[in-house]
Amino acid sequence: ISELMEGMMAALARDQVPPAWEAVAYPSLRPLHRWVSDVVERAQQLVEWSKEPAALLRVTWISGLFMPQALLMAVAQTTARNNGWALDQTEMVAEMTKKGREEMAASARDG
Repeated sequence: ISELMEGMMAALARDQVPPAWEAVAYPSLRPLHRWVSDVVERAQQLVEWSKEPAALLRVTWISGLFMPQALLMAVAQTTARNNGWALDQTEMVAEMTKKGREEMAASARDG
């Protein structure tokens, strides 16, 4: 068994993300079992989104994105362009709610 495989086996036995996986993944301090669940949830959100990429999502798990600032910038650029606004004059407004995903009837008007 190689040194890499031994390290991976030891990490798996300790419920830790193996170093080889950490090198290509997002930063996380979660134990392995929770990290795997988190990766699956992130992938499910992307799969759901990819079904209709042009449609506005009702709910976005923003911290579940690998690069949330890219989505926020894209929303700002698209909204500014659609409304004829200057991008540097555009502001983000977020509505915090206690509603669950299922309770959100429609997506936001501009994203």
